[in-house]
Amino acid sequence: MALAGGTGAAGVWARADVGSRWRSLVALALLAGITAGVALAALAGARRTDAALDRLREATDAADAVVFASQAGNFHPDWPALEARPEIADVAPWALIFGDLDDEPGQVIFAPVDGRWGDEVNRSVVTDGRMYDPEAFDEAVVDEGAAREEGVEVGDVIPFHAYTPDQEFDGGAAQGPQVDLRVVGLTRNVGQFLFTGGILMASPGLMDRYGDEMAVAENADVTLAPGGGGIDALRTDVNELVAPGTPILDLNAVSRRVDTTTSVEHTALLLLAAVVAVAGLVLVGQALGRSASVIGDDAPALRAMGFTRASMGAAAVMSHAGVAVLAALVAGVTAVVASQWFPVGLARRIDPDVGVHVDWLVVVP
Repeated sequence: MALAGGTGAAGVWARADVGSRWRSLVALALLAGITAGVALAALAGARRTDAALDRLREATDAADAVVFASQAGNFHPDWPALEARPEIADVAPWALIFGDLDDEPGQVIFAPVDGRWGDEVNRSVVTDGRMYDPEAFDEAVVDEGAAREEGVEVGDVIPFHAYTPDQEFDGGAAQGPQVDLRVVGLTRNVGQFLFTGGILMASPGLMDRYGDEMAVAENADVTLAPGGGGIDALRTDVNELVAPGTPILDLNAVSRRVDTTTSVEHTALLLLAAVVAVAGLVLVGQALGRSASVIGDDAPALRAMGFTRASMGAAAVMSHAGVAVLAALVAGVTAVVASQWFPVGLARRIDPDVGVHVDWLVVVP
């Protein structure tokens, strides 16, 4: 009886040791997987940060330059003549419309002249609500920056009283059309990160209905054609076809100011990924070393069973194969779930598609 009882107790202890061993291996896999996943998410976030502005430019078909014809005194240029030049792929005219906005005199709103601006060129990403109906004269969208500063929300109605063409742009009581502009959406586009101040962008329907009755000054966004001479050729043709000395803003050059900030954020995320990875290697390495050394406790019994040093080493490795597989799965899931936290800072505001993402070039290897 005593002998049988001793054997039973030994079996209980053996089963308890096996259960504890597996719990330790699972904990090791989770530690390795979560640590690696966070490091991978930070690395993928750094890659998204580095490409944030380029992805927004692509998502919005952003222009390469802005021709400020109104600043040279030409309020209604011959845009088709400029668009015919070989260096230009597209010209998207937009209007500055002057008047009283929300009872504040001397204000300005923006509107497409022919519908291309805001659609084919400089198309906004809608972050709340919807884009305006191009045929509705009383609908508008506001960029996120202006909405935050002015407390504008989707559904707000903003009264606008336009000046007439024969009025001074900033003088006297407005005598032109009166429209209650309904904000139907908040938008994100490249311009709000390159210029100070935000814009209210009215539907093309406003110009279609009241364009001849309002004080309007036209400018245009320009997309350059590959191999056509670039910004220098554009300056030459604008001086000839629009007005001498017409200001031109090179948007690609201006965007370098944004790139400076996002490059700092990119570097910070790379450092975060490195720190998490190194810390994880230390912690996981220590836990893995202790786990692998456990086989040494069984060395006498294994030698008695015929195990060589090589076979005991192989046993230690094979016992952790499941840990590696589980850790890889946990790392992948963690990286995907944590991707919604990145990018951060300015790059997060720029990113046209914040949310859960899978960066296969980071996760798979």
